[in-house]
Amino acid sequence: MNSVYLVPLVFLVVVVTLTGFTIWSSLRKRQTDRTRVAYINAYQFPATLRGKLALKHANLNSEQLDLVFRALRQYFQACREAGAVKRSRSVGMPSKVVDDVWHDFMLISREYTAFCNKAFGGYLHHAPDSEMKVSMPIALGNTLQAIKARKGTATGVAMLGGIPLLFGIHSALAVEGGFEHDVQTIAAIEAKRNAANQAAACNRGSATPTPRLRRKNVFMRPPIPERCNLAARWRLRICLAMDCRNPFTG
Repeated sequence: MNSVYLVPLVFLVVVVTLTGFTIWSSLRKRQTDRTRVAYINAYQFPATLRGKLALKHANLNSEQLDLVFRALRQYFQACREAGAVKRSRSVGMPSKVVDDVWHDFMLISREYTAFCNKAFGGYLHHAPDSEMKVSMPIALGNTLQAIKARKGTATGVAMLGGIPLLFGIHSALAVEGGFEHDVQTIAAIEAKRNAANQAAACNRGSATPTPRLRRKNVFMRPPIPERCNLAARWRLRICLAMDCRNPFTG
């Protein structure tokens, strides 16, 4: 075969192979997600969990106990959506009564491990507030974002009092020592998380000045302004590459 046609043919084969692999990986991920969503929704929790919950909270009736387990499913769905296992992302627990059930579930180690492997692809650890990678308000913001990502799905999002069930269950059940949430606290949590994300984006774009050698002289990178301006940062990078002056300091 003529070499003139061989190179484009090889290139075409590589492009088609990579494209096919990308599509296959995407479809496989979607199918895995659908399978895990269905598994969490259909999972039958061990009967002993319900008995322990009834002993700890004797004031709850049968329907209210069911509500607690629905909230636990919502939390597990949020962990799956946020990638708490695969991406080690902190997903805060906003409900004490749901947290109690989660603790008891973990004690049934074989059942819990098997559940985690099928639901998340790995073990979902329970980290205390002091060992979380982010503050609790930010972790709760991650939980909210993951729950809201389910709104457009077939299963939807269970709500209670205008907020997600997981956040509103304590107010509805009047559990002592719980964490009270309402529309105002939910808005505050979301605002803190959004502010933290914006600050992180700015910090990623403003590197600390570091020395480097340039034409036998020590050249310091010009400081990037504190404001988070993507276009301005690229202008600075271009100037650095062209060895010109700092466009911000002259």
